[in-house]
Amino acid sequence: MTQVTINAINTAIAETLGATAGVVRVQDAGDLGEGLLDLPAIQVYWQGSITEPGGETDRRTFGAGVRLTRLTFYADVYARQRSHLGEDMTRTLALAVQTVLEAQHQPPFFGLAGVRALRWNAERVTFDYGGAAYAGVRFVIETTVY
Repeated sequence: MTQVTINAINTAIAETLGATAGVVRVQDAGDLGEGLLDLPAIQVYWQGSITEPGGETDRRTFGAGVRLTRLTFYADVYARQRSHLGEDMTRTLALAVQTVLEAQHQPPFFGLAGVRALRWNAERVTFDYGGAAYAGVRFVIETTVY
């Protein structure tokens, strides 16, 4: 993997999503707690990675292959505590996290030179967190570094 670290990518994603209108708090991986006090909130954390064997890519130095590493991060968006489906959906859709991600249309993604590609998807979720249910969205963000 290039010089960019998992922690640096996690923080860059959290800082970027902090620009989402209406979000009160964004928690980076090191700031996660056992409960949610301020809503709407976003929690960003690393979920997994896969490294592909070195091979033919467009980046080679002195004939050496470059390994691609795909890092997966979750950005859990907690819109409000679950109570009424219609109100929960209205609040969830009002948060424009997707718009912030769509603004990342070319490298360097999240302002990090090592992040060469970005892919993401989202799904509506009812989170069970700290004994309470929350309406929201899980963004699965996959970055590629090499």
